[in-house]
Amino acid sequence: MLFNLVLIPIEIFFIFMIIKIRKDITKLHFYSNKSEKFLENIHKFDEKYIEEYNKKYMLPFAYIDLVILIIMSISTFVFEREIYHKVIMGGFFVYFIVIFIFGGLSMLSMSRKMYE
Repeated sequence: MLFNLVLIPIEIFFIFMIIKIRKDITKLHFYSNKSEKFLENIHKFDEKYIEEYNKKYMLPFAYIDLVILIIMSISTFVFEREIYHKVIMGGFFVYFIVIFIFGGLSMLSMSRKMYE
């Protein structure tokens, strides 16, 4: 049950992330101002590319991680302590694997676009 104190705010963040991306799909979201220095050629990212980027990487990433977090939250209510600890450990493992996969793919996509 205490895991929900951590999981629910993260779930709320992902819900707002999905809403923000779907509201303005032609804009880059969730990157720091410092990364603008590294993205010198940010003007090469036209609206069509950014829309494709958001649909291909950001939205699936957010949906998959949100589902993983919801499954972990529900498991704390449904299963016994020993079982939901395993579900949460496996869930966080998959959660971070998804972050690394989508993060790596999106960085490769952006770097290819920058150096075209």
